[in-house]
Amino acid sequence: MTLLSISRPRTMSNPASRERYADLMKRYAYNNSGVSKESQFSPSVNIIDHAEEYRINLAVPGYKKDEISINIDKSILTIEANPKAEENDNTTYMVKEFSKLPFKRTFTLGKTIDTSRIEAKHNDGVLTVILSKKEEAKDRPPRTIKVN
Repeated sequence: MTLLSISRPRTMSNPASRERYADLMKRYAYNNSGVSKESQFSPSVNIIDHAEEYRINLAVPGYKKDEISINIDKSILTIEANPKAEENDNTTYMVKEFSKLPFKRTFTLGKTIDTSRIEAKHNDGVLTVILSKKEEAKDRPPRTIKVN
């Protein structure tokens, strides 16, 4: 009796083909980066420009807020995660396509950011870092200047 059926492309239906493909991908990743697969993970980011602030949203589903650290040194904002190792509970995976991996993202902040007013929120798998703009960087409404 089959409990779970996974559709695969025809060329991947053969275990030997899957193994050769996995080998190829590992060699490709190693040769093109020179670093391990784990250190290459980088969450997707959206950066939004609002009138009063910038917002950096990182997709971090499954990460707890105590696994994420945010630091600023001069004009470099660093966001990194070091998730706790998954406990080995003798689980046998039929398919394992995701894991929580360590990551590190850095952003160079411009002179328009007020680094003393940076905030962060973690909600529904999205980390939001709020970067307040300095007063001189905020958009001003149009105005009319009276000629004397």
